[in-house]
Amino acid sequence: MKKWLLATASLAALTPCVVQAACEDPPTGYATNPNERVIGTPDCEEGVDCPYEPTGLDWQDGELIDDLDTDDQIIMASKYDSIPGVVEVDGRMDVWGNYLDDIWVSEADGTNLRRITDAAYSYNHIIVSPDRKLIIANRYSKGNLTGDYDDKNENETQDAHEGIVDYLDFHEAVIIDIDNNRMTPIAFVSGTELDAGHGGMAVGAVDGSGNMPVYLASKSTTYSWRYEIYKVQLTKQASTSAPYTISDAVPITTNLLTKLGYTSPYGDTSTQWVSDTEVSKDGNYLAFLFIGPEMLNTGANHSTWKARIAYAKIDHANNRIDKAAIVSTGGVATGHNQSGQIWGDYDPDIAPGNGWVTFQRHNDNGAFEGGYFQNGDIIRVMTPFLPAHWASWTPDTYYANLSSADPSDDQCDSTNTVLHGIPSWSEGGGTCVIHSSWAVDCEECDAESHARIVNPWETNPSGEHPGYDVTGLDDKAVHHVQWIPSNLSSGVDLCPTDEE
Repeated sequence: MKKWLLATASLAALTPCVVQAACEDPPTGYATNPNERVIGTPDCEEGVDCPYEPTGLDWQDGELIDDLDTDDQIIMASKYDSIPGVVEVDGRMDVWGNYLDDIWVSEADGTNLRRITDAAYSYNHIIVSPDRKLIIANRYSKGNLTGDYDDKNENETQDAHEGIVDYLDFHEAVIIDIDNNRMTPIAFVSGTELDAGHGGMAVGAVDGSGNMPVYLASKSTTYSWRYEIYKVQLTKQASTSAPYTISDAVPITTNLLTKLGYTSPYGDTSTQWVSDTEVSKDGNYLAFLFIGPEMLNTGANHSTWKARIAYAKIDHANNRIDKAAIVSTGGVATGHNQSGQIWGDYDPDIAPGNGWVTFQRHNDNGAFEGGYFQNGDIIRVMTPFLPAHWASWTPDTYYANLSSADPSDDQCDSTNTVLHGIPSWSEGGGTCVIHSSWAVDCEECDAESHARIVNPWETNPSGEHPGYDVTGLDDKAVHHVQWIPSNLSSGVDLCPTDEE
């Protein structure tokens, strides 16, 4: 196995994408997914198998059964649990009767794979803080608490709509202190816990005392049908039982619409949707999914909905946005796919140096049969605001499709027939991107989910960006795969590949 150690390609070697003119109209509507798991009503008398419902900062056992090793490079979620001599899905379930997604780690080639949590509830969108001291994740600790559905089980505080547990349920934002094996939810405003399951969280730069900000997206506590990115400050303490104090969540996207150039009738109190939060490695820039008020307002044509990626510089002194721009077009297709998801761009990640961003673009090359998600590509585009970039910058500048045979493919012509998503740049020179891929619609996610590593800078003679599935993780049901920040002081990253 050889390793990549590549210099960033010059801009002159890259060709901007020409967006395709038209596609067939994607399916519309909100068809039900027959593969969603319907659950029974758990026994939830007081104190018996009840979902955890904190009233504020509440440090608990962290559920860790192993620590990070110095060689660990990948963190992920998985239902898989190895039993000697047997390959099967883990039989442990949460109180709703779903198989649990634990946190797993491995080296970059999939070796030294091991489960490090013994979870009571499923995790997703898992990352490690830059100092490798904390695991930050979402977990399904509660059901749908909104009361906006007809629950035949009359169990609104636990079951999701009609007894289905899925992305609409309440997600807790939790941190796990690795050294002390302590865990707590972190997203609160005046004692009210925020649903922070909208695309995971991001961690800013860590100062010399071990303090760090965490950024997350949640529904506004001030305006209905408006979502904000919130900042939570973690302050390191000497206590091993409560190792951090945590500030109230503060919205920092309150002036986002103005900074994006919206004018009357859309002011900064207008509706907006932000999620899928990512912060740059220096802590100064945010990238996130954005849907604007022109699509969301009452009376708007929702068939024009399209998710795009916004990029913003943080005004740290005032907890606001300094400047912002839309960096992606969202592709061609608009509206909803057959399962109700919005077409467009999701789950961005910012490259070292802040010059590039990758994200998942849902394409309209079909959807998993009867499934919830549509297929998707991993896209790379240039960011604004750097002096060398701004003069000729537009959304999708220096576009490249990292998961298609033709790097200039957009949604119309993508040859990709699987779902690629949730990319993560390596450190140092950003020489590779790792992401999850699903080959089929996996209700229980067994053999057909993978971790894939791709070279974002070079193409092979066939025009593809070299990439491969991490074979050491095959059959392990991995998803939400991310790089663990390096413990190498040199900052040089080596990305393994099977490419010759």
